[in-house]
Amino acid sequence: MFIYPQLLETSPEPFDHSDVIWEPKMDGFRGILTRFDGKTTLYTRKGNVVTDRFPEFWEIPASGDFILDGEVICYDPQNKQIDFELAMQRFSTKSHSKVLYKSKTLPCVFVAWDILFYKGKDLRQTPLIKRKVILENVLEENEHFLKIRYIEGQGKAYFNSIKKINLEGAIAKFKQSFYVSTNPPTAKRSNHWLKVINWKYTNVYLTGYRKNPEFGWLAAIEENGQIKPVCIIEYGATPKERQAFYGVAKSLITKEDNEMVYLKPAIRAKIKFRNWTRKGYLRTPVFEEFIL
Repeated sequence: MFIYPQLLETSPEPFDHSDVIWEPKMDGFRGILTRFDGKTTLYTRKGNVVTDRFPEFWEIPASGDFILDGEVICYDPQNKQIDFELAMQRFSTKSHSKVLYKSKTLPCVFVAWDILFYKGKDLRQTPLIKRKVILENVLEENEHFLKIRYIEGQGKAYFNSIKKINLEGAIAKFKQSFYVSTNPPTAKRSNHWLKVINWKYTNVYLTGYRKNPEFGWLAAIEENGQIKPVCIIEYGATPKERQAFYGVAKSLITKEDNEMVYLKPAIRAKIKFRNWTRKGYLRTPVFEEFIL
């Protein structure tokens, strides 16, 4: 039995509200974990079964039949920080022998934050704060299973603490809200769950753009006297800003290929992004403004 997960809306800033709880935003991939008649199944948020890729989740420290909502995360063995790329590395590993090896050398953790079904009862019409109590009583913690911690009300102070320890962000959830599954194709997001991203900021040169209809600006930084590409910006620029860019860019063209037009590094911009990848690229870059 699979339930489509509730999706989040975005809040630009944290806020204080007595009817809200705040949780850390986990940087992995969404998972729906079920057990029925002794059989464990791990689904992605779109309903794909990936149980065989994560042997560490086959035995769940809980009793009864249930459906849990949460995040699959992976810690860097060296710095002990949550690492999105390592979680994706585990997700993409399918060979049985490699799966078994990595489950020991690069184990993942399922961080549960909600319980949607328990002992024959659909809990989605039960208020969130009561579902939290049920989850607390059902699931025990061990090296592979954690229950997410949360605080009540004080979102601004909480988000400041999130930034200090460099987590991905924070999530606000209304205590009395019901669980709203977002079935495709509508995939309507719920404003009862709100994410606030801990964005990082940097300045870049815009050194090219895509030729095809799909929008994209090539961005680079200066490093050791060289211009180094770091990302393609696909979001954030308004039609007016795009028009202004192309008006200036036509006089800066140096070369082109089948996909890209390349420019002299003369146009500068401020962008926000999630984090630096292991290969030195910016994850999820978003245009903020031109630097004039």
